[in-house]
Amino acid sequence: MSLNIKNPETHQLARELAALLQTTVTSAVTLALKESIATRETGSQPVDKVERLRAISARAAARVRATSGLNLHDVAAARIQ
Repeated sequence: MSLNIKNPETHQLARELAALLQTTVTSAVTLALKESIATRETGSQPVDKVERLRAISARAAARVRATSGLNLHDVAAARIQ
């Protein structure tokens, strides 16, 4: 099998990625294609994941603040969910 890419920029990008990953150009292109397909299949972009994690972190921090100073009995009684 062969893949003939005639775009100089694409060749340069593939070489750069291979250098960053310390791998072959073929492996770098394979990885980039797999990651691109996976991202599109899940419909999730890295920025979306970061925002979701920040929201989870904020909710967790709010729970910690809400329960600070309470003993375990108080926490159980408050039924924090």
